[in-house]
Amino acid sequence: MSLLTRLYVLVVLAVAPAMAILAWSTFSMAQQREADAEREAARTASAISDEIGSILGGIRALLVAGAQAPVLREGAQPRCERFIEGVAPHFAELASIALYDMRGEPLCGSRPLSLPPDLVEAAAASSGLVQGPWLAGGPGGMLPFALGVRTLAGEPAGLIVAALDLGWLRERLASRPLPPGSSLSLLDRRGTILVRLPDPGQEGRPAPAPWASLALAEGSGHARSDEASASDGVPRVVAYESRGSGREGMVVAVGLSRAWALAGVAPSLHTGLPLLLLAALLAMAAAALGGRYFVLRPIEALLAAAGQWRAGNLDARTGYRERHSELGRLAALFDSMAEGMAERERKAAAAMEALQESEQRFRQYADTSPDVLWIVDAESGDAEFVGPAFEAIWQRCREEIMQSPALWLETVEAADRDHAGAIMRQARAGEVGDGEYRIRRADGEQRWIRETAFPIRDGQGRIVRIAGVARDITPRKRAEEERQAARERIELVLKELNHRIKNNLQIVTSLLHLQASQQQSEEVRGQLAEAGRRVAIIAEVHASLYRDDSLDRLALGPYLRDLCGRLSRSLLADGGPRLELQLDTDGQTIDMDRAVPLGLMLNELMAASVRCVAAAGADAAVRVRLHKLDEEDTWRLSVCSLGGDSTPGQESRLGLLLIQGFVRQLDGRLSEEGRCVRVDFPA
Repeated sequence: MSLLTRLYVLVVLAVAPAMAILAWSTFSMAQQREADAEREAARTASAISDEIGSILGGIRALLVAGAQAPVLREGAQPRCERFIEGVAPHFAELASIALYDMRGEPLCGSRPLSLPPDLVEAAAASSGLVQGPWLAGGPGGMLPFALGVRTLAGEPAGLIVAALDLGWLRERLASRPLPPGSSLSLLDRRGTILVRLPDPGQEGRPAPAPWASLALAEGSGHARSDEASASDGVPRVVAYESRGSGREGMVVAVGLSRAWALAGVAPSLHTGLPLLLLAALLAMAAAALGGRYFVLRPIEALLAAAGQWRAGNLDARTGYRERHSELGRLAALFDSMAEGMAERERKAAAAMEALQESEQRFRQYADTSPDVLWIVDAESGDAEFVGPAFEAIWQRCREEIMQSPALWLETVEAADRDHAGAIMRQARAGEVGDGEYRIRRADGEQRWIRETAFPIRDGQGRIVRIAGVARDITPRKRAEEERQAARERIELVLKELNHRIKNNLQIVTSLLHLQASQQQSEEVRGQLAEAGRRVAIIAEVHASLYRDDSLDRLALGPYLRDLCGRLSRSLLADGGPRLELQLDTDGQTIDMDRAVPLGLMLNELMAASVRCVAAAGADAAVRVRLHKLDEEDTWRLSVCSLGGDSTPGQESRLGLLLIQGFVRQLDGRLSEEGRCVRVDFPA
């Protein structure tokens, strides 16, 4: 579809809503006018029904009054004739009024009728007013109404019958002002036409099939007639209203011409539609003239420049100078885009050259690197590049691994294959895989490899390749193994040395106890026993220090907990004071040089505290607490005597000197508060 054709289509689309609005407004106006016609027909039918009701009410009143008149109830003919002759002139709407016997034979009256037998039977059996069928006579026929008459004794005396002159009723209804093309029909409940306007001469005939159903309708309603159903071929909007029920009563139907109801709709449509078509033709002409100059000319310039670009002329431009319209801005945008693409082509060429240089440098690095650089396809696992260092480390040709990538996993020791495969799986999952594994070279030598693998993604973030670096770490592994062996030898020597030191300290302790047992002086024996206990404690501290695997530091909490347990077992007798221990160390460690004076100082403080509370027995306790001071890099060791009469350290001069010496070794500060001795020392 050409651009000019598209403009024509746009014009049609622009006019189409106006035409649709015109059609819709015309349709809505027609609907409204028909609704107005229905309301007008219903109002007219109701008014005519009320008028007929008034006429019938007068007839009913006349018959009821006549049936009660004594002169008629007695049946005296001369007096009956005079009575009816006096009443008849006052009812112009009546074609006949007469008194009949029970067989329907006239007794007296004005213009008596030949009554149909069914009317006589119905009136004789009923105590009320009975409406008869249409009867011929006069210009439009008659409609009889009968009422039974009884004697003064209450016996049936006859019938009084009044016949409505339908010709008179037609003339009266014809005098009502109705719109042109209107119709008025009066039907009885038998479906017989009583009055028909504007088609006289149909009275007494059955109503046509479409309208026969109205004879039995109740209440009011609406109907429609088309050309086929209307007797005169005029389609109408019909409203009807019924009076009475059963066979007694009638239906008034008023039809208003649809042509009259829609009289104002067609002219507006006939006026608006040609104007719209004329506007559409003018718009198409304007689109043809203006489109060629304002649209096709810049479009042709754009197409020409695009054709030159497709031919490879990157310097082609539109040359369109007007820049204020949309197409002018489009041409300017095309020229700007062409300039940008030309610039990108130049940059792409420079980038390709830089990429080639970078690839050349990469290959130079890969060729000279002692590590193996490799790249594989992420999906198939095919090797795309393997550095030449592979041949020196694996003792295999690169072509082998390029042709069969699975050969790499076969060179890995069986125990390490799962770990080596996990490195690749991590990289395929988008993570950096790193690990160590062992390989078996072609010459049978085992080598240690440390490999790092990482994903390479494309512009959409998909993993397309896996790259990695494999390094031979066998020399480092061998050095680590040698260091581990040397460490194990040192640890073995230290354990043997610690064992011998502990044995020697136990010998010294035994000698001191033996010497004490040989002394006569109680004071000397006590001093030798105290010295032996201190040597034993030194042995325990030494054992605690070297029970851990570390050679330079040990965990502070386990060290003090074990030491306090040993001291309590040696210092606290069964049934004597108890030990309360609270250590808040949070995994802190201490170096070996300070661990020894800390343990010996704790021994002296606990020994002094035990001497203070020994007399109090089980009611006393020794509380040891170690915690870190808030917001300070300082530890506080507290030893408290709960019970007894003195503060720890006051009863032993030597013990106090030792405690002060140990505090200096810890760079700490000694203080007393109540029955507690506190030592603050840096962590």
